[in-house]
Amino acid sequence: MLRYRPSCIMLRLCSYIIGEHGDSSVPVWSSVNIAGTRLRDMCPSAGEDPERDSENWGQLHQDVVNAAYEIIKLKGYTSWGIGIMSAKLAEAILKNQVCICILL
Repeated sequence: MLRYRPSCIMLRLCSYIIGEHGDSSVPVWSSVNIAGTRLRDMCPSAGEDPERDSENWGQLHQDVVNAAYEIIKLKGYTSWGIGIMSAKLAEAILKNQVCICILL
């Protein structure tokens, strides 16, 4: 979802969420890196108090949380995405492939 932000030109994006998707997830705002530049260098208030977060980055995390519930509502479960990505990662490791795995 971060790559769809108008302020992000997606040359290269790296970010982390700790925990499982949904309510237990915690965004690691200090790890967000866009084309080699830390998000906090571009927007120091990212993910902080909503009154200071002028670009509403906190809402982005809420959108990620809600996405899990939307998937469950539409499909009834979320295991396919986890299973497919696990299989792709295992294949890349076993075949010693040089690849980039994009997690949305």
